[in-house]
Amino acid sequence: MFSHFDFVTLRISKTNFMLKKLILIYTIFHSSLSSFAQISEGGIPLSFTHQIKGTIPVKTIDIELINNKKETANSYRAYVGNIIETDITLENSGIWQNVKNGKLWQLKIVAQNAKAISLYYNAFDIPEGATFFIYNPQKTTILGAFTSRNNPQKGKFATVFTKGDEVILEYYVPNKTTNVGKISVNEINYAFQNIDFEETKNVSGTSGECQININCKGAEQWENEKNATIRWLSRNKDGSWWCSGTIINNANQDFTPYILSSEHNILDDNYLPAESSYFQQFQFYFNYESTECESPSNINSIELKSMIGCTLKASSGANGEIKGSDFLLLELIEDIPDTYNPYFAGWNRLNLAIDSGYCVHHPQGDLKKISKSVQTLSSNKYSNETAYWSTSWQAIGNKIGTTEAGSSGSALFNTNKEIVGTLTSGTSSCSEPTKSDYFGKFYYHWNLNGSNPKNQLKTWLDPNSTGIFSLKGSYKNANSISLPRNQKFSFAISPNPAKEFVTIEIIGDFNSVFELSIFDISGKKLKSDIIYAFEKTKQVNLSNMAKGTYILKLSSEEYTSFQKMLKIE
Repeated sequence: MFSHFDFVTLRISKTNFMLKKLILIYTIFHSSLSSFAQISEGGIPLSFTHQIKGTIPVKTIDIELINNKKETANSYRAYVGNIIETDITLENSGIWQNVKNGKLWQLKIVAQNAKAISLYYNAFDIPEGATFFIYNPQKTTILGAFTSRNNPQKGKFATVFTKGDEVILEYYVPNKTTNVGKISVNEINYAFQNIDFEETKNVSGTSGECQININCKGAEQWENEKNATIRWLSRNKDGSWWCSGTIINNANQDFTPYILSSEHNILDDNYLPAESSYFQQFQFYFNYESTECESPSNINSIELKSMIGCTLKASSGANGEIKGSDFLLLELIEDIPDTYNPYFAGWNRLNLAIDSGYCVHHPQGDLKKISKSVQTLSSNKYSNETAYWSTSWQAIGNKIGTTEAGSSGSALFNTNKEIVGTLTSGTSSCSEPTKSDYFGKFYYHWNLNGSNPKNQLKTWLDPNSTGIFSLKGSYKNANSISLPRNQKFSFAISPNPAKEFVTIEIIGDFNSVFELSIFDISGKKLKSDIIYAFEKTKQVNLSNMAKGTYILKLSSEEYTSFQKMLKIE
């Protein structure tokens, strides 16, 4: 519904009349605009407030060039669109015309029957003072203003989807700017499915009916971790597809914008790595979720927040096949804005099975969902070593959520809300939730895919080699809601190495009941005991344990800590 102004009939100057006209146009524009944000300077295109002469030239995209993956898509990918090559520049397309205090370039791109259009650029250089906008003819999706602040370091750039099969490009250069700049579109992303701009959605959206929205009853305790989970759009030379990922904390806690996902999300159909230039064009979406348990009837009510571009920091090193534990670590080109309320998730690098866990993800690129796992088991599904956790799913309330294409790369959290794995694949579905899904072990991601820093998380998530086993998540903004506790918890083991007995001492004053668990080096739990709040120490008998290295875990509802212990004869 449009906002309205009531005007009183009185004598006003021409200047005041034009000012009121601009206010009205601006109000109508903002009340009808889809909530879709890519980092930009805001504002509105010049043509919205000024009468521009002439007709905008049309560039029609040859959709016969599409290799339509609707028919040939591999089921493990949530395909969105097909990539079509083109050649659109300020010199060979569109029309320039003089306007007040500058000149304006416009072009309309038409890709028949596309549900949405995204643009990829092989050159993008906006001079200071110039502004670039992209919008559909209905003005329901408007991106910009893009300015010199948005210029990429290496020239490659992308803009997110606009609704429909037509999009208008509008570029204003003021007279005081001597350099006209450079805008070159070399590829069109032609969306045919799994896209955001549907007027109505059913309860489950594009994903299966069993999937559970993140804000349903039973998911309240995952308020922080949901703010760490993102949806992102990967691509190769032929098409684009949705993936899931997680903003992750590092031992320096300096809020480097790292995204953890799975390597197969960037591989082509022959499992070969992505071209390096594509990383500058990956698209990352934050807070894509329903605020209620039910999905909204109008998807445009959800404010989408996005970022463009990243660099590859590390991966498991696939080359023709999935290798190792299938992990991927990306660093966003820019810091994540505080307005996106990013949570930097914690992690645990020990090889410890969990009794149950949770996965927050975007199946089929849909609104954010949550699934609850059963106990994890070690698996060698894609590796000669047990580099994976195998699990299936159980109910949250009266639904059993699973995973789907598009969930790939999402994190598996233990009940301490630490990442212990990332999703590679599986056969679970709404009809068969007890079939297995496979998560690459965080334990294996850490340093077991190879000694090269580009094949391990250790170098990036513990850059000063502190040797910590686990790390809690954190918000960058101290005023964010649901902050985790900052109080440090640890315990001492003596003697260590030990022979027959060992004493556990809690360091600090903690009014909690703790469970002490002892695991062998493979992650198998061997024994457990309770340390009550009034106890400060606990003696443990080791006489029936073989010599070797063990992991001791001390945990309560609020605190968790790990230590290594050596048993000798």
